Amino acid sequence: MIEAVLVVLAYAGLTLWWLWPLPTAPAAAALIAHDPFVGFTDYYLVLWILAWGAHALSRSPLHLFDANVFHPAPASLAFSEHLLGHQPLFAFCPWRYETTQQFHLLGTQYLPLVVLFAERLLERGRRRDACFLAVAASLQVLSSVYFAFATVLLLAGYLPLALVRWRARLDLRRATRLAMALAVPAILLGATSLPYMRLRVARLIPVYWQGNALGVEHAPAMVWRLLTTFSV
Repeated sequence: MIEAVLVVLAYAGLTLWWLWPLPTAPAAAALIAHDPFVGFTDYYLVLWILAWGAHALSRSPLHLFDANVFHPAPASLAFSEHLLGHQPLFAFCPWRYETTQQFHLLGTQYLPLVVLFAERLLERGRRRDACFLAVAASLQVLSSVYFAFATVLLLAGYLPLALVRWRARLDLRRATRLAMALAVPAILLGATSLPYMRLRVARLIPVYWQGNALGVEHAPAMVWRLLTTFSV
């Protein structure tokens, strides 16, 4: 317990030192790395999304997507990412400091935890590991659409191998808890996707894989082209 307290205090002190003098006026100041190649537009968008999410979740969570822009349009938060997975934790490192405007690509901290708690659940079958898995996977899929896809792809590749590895210990209890743990992020992802689907049906947001946009189906060809182009 003492070690945990010391770690928290050390991390808090490092945070204050790293961000100084921002902690002296957190409500009126912001920090951004001046990137000559990227404008401030995405940076301010990310700040607004995080601020609105914190406000709506604490005041009126059922109206989270009815943000304070584009009045009287409903579900206006769905015109961009909701970044809900970032609300409990906003840590820092040099890469995050330099790319704050690309916040929707930085939420990878939960992916290793998904694998870790899935392994523990399959090994030990404990209820708490199932709960931790549900929380980690939920926060990851809610971090951004990019990482929702990444989480699905991770689980699609990892779970079959894990089930084979732990087949000697796989019983009804483990299988049930694993299914329930993964059902939680699936339900949350479906619920938070509804506003986006409504806007798409209303043709208020585009279908990104049509036209000249790069879709997921092009990823294998793109990877192969890169490998053959830059291979020695």
